[in-house]
Amino acid sequence: GNSPHVKILPQEHPTLTLLFLDWGNKNIFSSQNMYTISTLGIIPVITWEPWDAKLHNSYQADYTPKRIANGVYDDYIRQFARAIAIYSKPVFLRFAH
Repeated sequence: GNSPHVKILPQEHPTLTLLFLDWGNKNIFSSQNMYTISTLGIIPVITWEPWDAKLHNSYQADYTPKRIANGVYDDYIRQFARAIAIYSKPVFLRFAH
């Protein structure tokens, strides 16, 4: 059948890259990885997912909006925000898509 093909021309390069980080392992914002990406002229788009990806189910009681709003994850959120602030380059953050 007909399958779609993507061709990147030599004079073109991607400007965004999409990354998925779940909260299950308290994944941190890796400045080292982001600097590598930025040297290529690429801005990271981080999908920051309040759930544990290893559990493979969509509803997880540990990560409800109420628990997040009540401060259960404040330390983790602050740590993540500080790491982005130190990076001090553009980042798109997609929260809880």
